[in-house]
Amino acid sequence: MPQDPVFSLQLAMRGAFWGVSKTLVNQGVRIAVFIVLARLLGPADFGLVALALTLTILADFLIVEGGWTQALVRRDTVAQTHYDSVFWLVLSVSVLVAGGMAIGARYHAALFDTPQIAQLALWLLALYPLAALRTVPRAILIRRFDFRAIALSSNAGAIAGGMAGIALAFGGAGVWALVANQLVSRLFMTAGLVWHAGWRPGFQVSRAGLSGLRDFVPNALLAQLSKFADFYMIRVFIGSRAGAEAVGHYTLSVDLRGLLRSLLINPAGQAVLPSVRELRGDLPRLRNALGIGLTLLTSVACPAAIGFCLVAGDLVPLALGAQWMPAIPLVQMMALAIPAMAIMRVNMGAQYAFGKAGTVARLALTSTALLGTLLVVLPVTTAAGAVAILLCRSYVMLPLHLRQLRRTTGFTLQAAGRSVLPNLLAALVMAATVLLAQYTILADVLPLWRLIASVVIGAAAFGVALPIAAPATVREIRAAWRSLRHKSTAAQSGDI
Repeated sequence: MPQDPVFSLQLAMRGAFWGVSKTLVNQGVRIAVFIVLARLLGPADFGLVALALTLTILADFLIVEGGWTQALVRRDTVAQTHYDSVFWLVLSVSVLVAGGMAIGARYHAALFDTPQIAQLALWLLALYPLAALRTVPRAILIRRFDFRAIALSSNAGAIAGGMAGIALAFGGAGVWALVANQLVSRLFMTAGLVWHAGWRPGFQVSRAGLSGLRDFVPNALLAQLSKFADFYMIRVFIGSRAGAEAVGHYTLSVDLRGLLRSLLINPAGQAVLPSVRELRGDLPRLRNALGIGLTLLTSVACPAAIGFCLVAGDLVPLALGAQWMPAIPLVQMMALAIPAMAIMRVNMGAQYAFGKAGTVARLALTSTALLGTLLVVLPVTTAAGAVAILLCRSYVMLPLHLRQLRRTTGFTLQAAGRSVLPNLLAALVMAATVLLAQYTILADVLPLWRLIASVVIGAAAFGVALPIAAPATVREIRAAWRSLRHKSTAAQSGDI
């Protein structure tokens, strides 16, 4: 039964903020595990697993984000036959693709003259059926706006995978500790989603159960295959020119950006599709909601991304050791892409909600073509150069995403600017303040104390600058907080 648009927006905000609080636990565990493993192992170990994961990460692109979940979420009504038909189709696809990757693993490893990559990849192929098992339960939970269950399942996976990885690393298992971390984490997360969703697969499989997929999933799959080409291209490029250790440094920068994205973008981003689905019949209210969402999202993403870039020079060697210092410029450039990624995530969720998976596919293909062109044309031979290309591409693609968002919803570039630019201005004031402090009063301070002082000074500066540069943001934050407090009981009893 459709919900009142205002109530749906409140549910989305509640889900996003609840997701943030639970994600803090999840990412806290992941950060702690990552620090321990990074100190026990080296960049080369992380690089080997990253190269093996280039074959298995297709499970995430093809199955988890391949449009199956989104297609179920965007339907107005869903029956058991829809769930069963999608489940068995996705499971079959996952087994077939995993088999193909098993055949290709030896040839992939030959690109780097490292047979161990094939051995690692064969174990990691179990990620394919695990991803398939999560597809329908995740769709059910998103339709309920039950991001609490999704977060708890992810937390369980992070804890279990971390314990397994650390235990094996202390036992001298080396690179296999990272493999165990991946497998155990996904296994427990999958079990949690299945249990919380309360759904079990049946055999009500029919062609009618796949209705609505034909015009949606192929385009979504095309977009994800383009992203996989992105993923594969950049790692092979770095690995073939600079070796596994450079891939390890690049992997660190990607993982840290992933942590920021999980904290800053994903909790709100996962609420975009179901909330836009509810509001798409009322475009003025939808545009207002998009403005509020971008305001709140960038009020966190802009200062966090810029601030992380400013402290990375002290944070990386203190947390991970001197062996990871070559990764610092990569980490900084990756962090600066976060604000653009946040805005583009909102657009992709809106496009999916309106059934425009073809638009998402075209944007992804354009992005991949741009990356390939830049890697070929520019004289880049280092990991830092490749990451600089990735950063530039993010901001080249941003206007195209905003243009598509305007075409679909009428949300104009001027409205996006009013939502984002004041927050960016406050973040730049924060950055100037921190840099001034680092080069004057903190210049001769020990790295740990300089790190702590930079965080405190940055938080204070942003806290002062935000009400001045972006008073509308402060009003929206207060309104969101009041809504969460006053509507929590109603949201808990909502039946989506």
